[in-house]
Amino acid sequence: KKGLFYAKQFAELMEENSHFIKNEPQFYIIALRNLMVFNFTLRRFEKIPPLIEKLKSIDIKADRLKHSTFYFAYTLELNLYIKTGEFEKGVKLVKIINDELKKGTIIPHKSSNQLSLHYDIARIFMGIGNYSEANSWINKILNDTTNLREDVHSHARMLSLIIHYE
Repeated sequence: KKGLFYAKQFAELMEENSHFIKNEPQFYIIALRNLMVFNFTLRRFEKIPPLIEKLKSIDIKADRLKHSTFYFAYTLELNLYIKTGEFEKGVKLVKIINDELKKGTIIPHKSSNQLSLHYDIARIFMGIGNYSEANSWINKILNDTTNLREDVHSHARMLSLIIHYE
């Protein structure tokens, strides 16, 4: 709980000094990420959506930071819907994610963040019982040969077994 307190203070300090957010957005992103993770861990789910919106609204110039923030925000939001059982909201979010990727502002690239996002999308479709679509997303992970995240690959293999059983 102390971590949550300090993360909240840091985020508020950045918001009070908005020129820091404009000049060094990575520090504000770190503050918001920490605040979201603490709230998620403490199961304070109602506090997370406004933080996600703040994160998405930051004007980020650097491509790498923009990409990692995109994947973090949407992965966390999908996890929120999984934890709260709001799978239908997750399906709507998947459509938004796909639209964002199609716009070309975020270039899909092989990264550990992308693998995590695919895994969570598969979990969303499993939650609504759409095993075919879940399997499609799991196969994107299983067919990836980069082995960036062996843990995600292991979980994907287990999820694939469950999907085929269902």
